[in-house]
Amino acid sequence: MKVFLIGIVSFLSLFCSAQNDIYEWGEGLTSYKGRFDTAKYSYGQLDSIHRYLFNWPSDISGTCSIWKIEQMDSVSTEKIDAFYTDRMNLYDNISVPSTEFWDSLIIYRKKELSDIYIASREYLIGFVNPSSLLNLDYLDCRKYSIAMNGGEEELLAGWDDLIDEMKKKNGYPEQLEARYQKKLESPFKLKYARLELMKYGWWNCRNQYIYYHEDYYRIEEEFEKLFISVERFDEE
Repeated sequence: MKVFLIGIVSFLSLFCSAQNDIYEWGEGLTSYKGRFDTAKYSYGQLDSIHRYLFNWPSDISGTCSIWKIEQMDSVSTEKIDAFYTDRMNLYDNISVPSTEFWDSLIIYRKKELSDIYIASREYLIGFVNPSSLLNLDYLDCRKYSIAMNGGEEELLAGWDDLIDEMKKKNGYPEQLEARYQKKLESPFKLKYARLELMKYGWWNCRNQYIYYHEDYYRIEEEFEKLFISVERFDEE
């Protein structure tokens, strides 16, 4: 009988162990190791939740970043259109626990993605067709749109005003002014003016109208509830 009981205990121990797995993730300087029940969630399900629902879709930035004047001649919405379609399809099909919180989070992320996509597409089209910006409703961003649709004098004046705005918020205004003066002496100064008015003027203004879901603490809390136990490691 004793041998039989030991056998049952060993079997149950192995069975329970087989149903558990480990998922590891990190946030900033903190890393986590969570043990989860594979009968409830798969590793891929937890990984998808962490990769795509924890934060706003920052990887969309790689589809619309314009940093150099050389990039302005080949601006296209092709990459961001494909990204939006793929990511929205992922949100429509992602597997999450059947709770109000996770269902709502998908709705928030879809709203966020749509807002970012629309704004980013307006931004890209603005490089190709600046007049398209004049048809938008963001009145406090309109001064940048007007400058980019004026003649050389209006464009450069708008750029100069932007630099003055930026210097008020910059910790090293002298360096910012020096870089500006160097670009102003360039034969490509009109391109620099358009680039910076779009990037640091219009986009920074437009960005305030984008919905970002920033319920980070609640998301982290709900995610940890999916695990049997969680170990936390802080880097010193």
